[in-house]
Amino acid sequence: MAAVNIAPNACKYIQVAGSSPTSLPNDLNSFYTRFEADNSTQLETIISTLKPGDSALTISTEEVVRALKKTKVKSAPGLDNICGRTLKYCAEQLGGVLQTLFQNSLVSGVVPQKWKHSTVIPIPKRSSVKAFNNLRPVALTSLVMKAMERIIKNFITKITDPQLDPLQFAYRTGRGVDDAKVFITDVVHEHLESPNTTARLLFVDFSSAFNTLQPHILAEKLSSRFHLEDQLIRWIIDFMTNRSQRVLVNNTLSDLLYTYTGSPQGCVLSPLLFILYTDDCRSTHPNCHLIKFADDTVLLSLLSGSSQQHGPALHEFVEWCDNSCLELNVKKTKEMVVTFSNKQRQMAMAVTTVIHGNPIEIVEEYKYLGTIFDNLLKFTSNTEEILRKCQQR
Repeated sequence: MAAVNIAPNACKYIQVAGSSPTSLPNDLNSFYTRFEADNSTQLETIISTLKPGDSALTISTEEVVRALKKTKVKSAPGLDNICGRTLKYCAEQLGGVLQTLFQNSLVSGVVPQKWKHSTVIPIPKRSSVKAFNNLRPVALTSLVMKAMERIIKNFITKITDPQLDPLQFAYRTGRGVDDAKVFITDVVHEHLESPNTTARLLFVDFSSAFNTLQPHILAEKLSSRFHLEDQLIRWIIDFMTNRSQRVLVNNTLSDLLYTYTGSPQGCVLSPLLFILYTDDCRSTHPNCHLIKFADDTVLLSLLSGSSQQHGPALHEFVEWCDNSCLELNVKKTKEMVVTFSNKQRQMAMAVTTVIHGNPIEIVEEYKYLGTIFDNLLKFTSNTEEILRKCQQR
């Protein structure tokens, strides 16, 4: 493995039990690619249905210049080592050259290999790192590629946004974190105005959600559900497959690995591809809602009388996850029972939600999208936390 010169103290020195300093980079790289699966047959089948030919989509020089000007000056460069300052302040001069490259890439359905390389930086989720899953993988990729991704993202969004699940609140114009939280609060409050009512909220946690996306499943949905043109789907498949990556940790690079599953955190397109992948994950039951903010998902069941279980809605959700190759982290998935009736609470607490044979813990509070929800919807702990932060300033 090669040493890499980076600024001192650019990141905290990382140690993980069971992994030596010399093996840590390769161990982490293997961990981050643990969801790899051989789906070459399925991919070949999908690709064979896509008609080759020129794309009707045209990338203009003006679009390229606008995308380049959005580059953050301080963004770390990718393998091509082209810095953000160059792209941002020389956008007018580079626009024409890159327009030709971008258009050729789109028409051919091929992304240059260097643009698909990721240097993965493990970022500690907490001060104490005890296991690999305490480190969030953030991919440093080519800033030129990011500019093209912005253009492709605009193409896709114009076509898909009107068709998206209204309960998906992430990465959409006019929607945001607060909308998701207000929706949950309003729906639960309105339901609990009736006597003998309960709301069960299942706060779902996925294991490395972005890293588990299957390109062949996404491609099929982009074609049959969103009707994207074939050449654009070809480009997306190539963007997601045969990606090279190394892990950079403690100033040392791992060996090179190639991935054919997932879309790296840090890529401009990854969040959009994820919400398209999960768009058909919707509740078909009138008293159950699936609220989504990217991979932050809540199954909300509005119950009355003696009915205290999620019922078929939970089964359908778990089955959808299994079929879509999204792995539920049942240990981190939590449930909260909200009711203003002691009798209803006693009945609800006697019921245990089980996923894949594992009981889900019922909690009194849960921090969802930065806000602490409690089982009486008083938000007392959330208010106290805000006050503590204000007093520390």
